[in-house]
Amino acid sequence: TVKKDITDELLPLLPLDDVKNTFFVRANDEAKVKAQFGEVEIIRVNDDEFGFWTKEMTEKEFKEKAKAAAIISFLRRG
Repeated sequence: TVKKDITDELLPLLPLDDVKNTFFVRANDEAKVKAQFGEVEIIRVNDDEFGFWTKEMTEKEFKEKAKAAAIISFLRRG
């Protein structure tokens, strides 16, 4: 099918900090993670590293928690 409802109308964009998502996070300090993200299901990689999914939250909220939890890396689900 061909999309027929294309218009020149500009759509408003949300500021990135307000966009909600879930994140897969790699970390190595369980105490810091739990202090910031609460109880999460830990996916153990090895003795020094683990991963977990966050609940849905804004990008701004995630950035603040991630900085305090000293995470290794993350991916957005969306």
